Amino acid sequence: MGRWVILLIASAVGLNGCTSNPVPEESTWSPPPVESPDTPPQVPDDPPVSHATDPAACAAFVGGHPLVVTTSIPEEMPYISSWDVCLRLESGASETWIRNRTDALWVVQGVSWSDVSERVLADDALGAGAAKEAALSVMLVDSVFLSPGASMRIHRPPEDVAWALDLETTLAWEAQGALLDAVNARLGPAYVRSLTSQVGSRALAVCALEVHNYAQSVDDWGATDPYEVIIGGLGAAGTANACYTETKKVPVHFQDGRVSTLGDEVLRPLPQLQVLDDVNAKLGPFKSTVRVVGLKLITRARG
Repeated sequence: MGRWVILLIASAVGLNGCTSNPVPEESTWSPPPVESPDTPPQVPDDPPVSHATDPAACAAFVGGHPLVVTTSIPEEMPYISSWDVCLRLESGASETWIRNRTDALWVVQGVSWSDVSERVLADDALGAGAAKEAALSVMLVDSVFLSPGASMRIHRPPEDVAWALDLETTLAWEAQGALLDAVNARLGPAYVRSLTSQVGSRALAVCALEVHNYAQSVDDWGATDPYEVIIGGLGAAGTANACYTETKKVPVHFQDGRVSTLGDEVLRPLPQLQVLDDVNAKLGPFKSTVRVVGLKLITRARG
């Protein structure tokens, strides 16, 4: 890059306090050096983007003060306005409340479940939120996570709290929702409840894990849609994987005495049941985050 050199020669002040004739200011410029063709272009950093939490959002966190969430990571900027973050002092210690209003699942970094309380799941029309989260614990082990719409109180100050989008687990979460929606549409709510039974919940967990593993095997997210991953991971495209095998163990009884399985009645026809029609538009934008390791949202006091 070129370098401007400005030489400012001020008026000299004599010993008797009188000012001599001013010398005109003089500017010199040195030309830019010749850059090598291999020199990467200098790209200016993106300015940080901030979002101030609505004070009304902190009503759920009694005595909480709204915080400003800030990021300079381009992939993170579209989601920054979909978070509520509040601070409260409890017995002299700082506590943080966060709510996820995105369509993705995020892993909270640097904290353990012992740091978490007052965890609230989003309203689920099928009442299956807890079952879906229980299935995800198989792949997330001890990781603290926030599913779409969920909130939690963390007994740590805001500067200790960071969260990262987990695309693979987000797709597993969405796959469970699609499977449950398909069961509800084809068999009714009674069979949705059956998926919380010992056999049914295992099928839900195995299918979530299969989608998660399928997503981890994707090499080119630019050429891969969420729909493809979910259908492929569930084994709904005709491949007999562990998900299909497990759903074949869940019986389906019809009033006419016929007995079938969840795999045959729901999983195989799932692509035609329109439960995933909007998944590419809904989750496609999150594909860019697979290039980012450990998204971090920095919080500071509002004002």
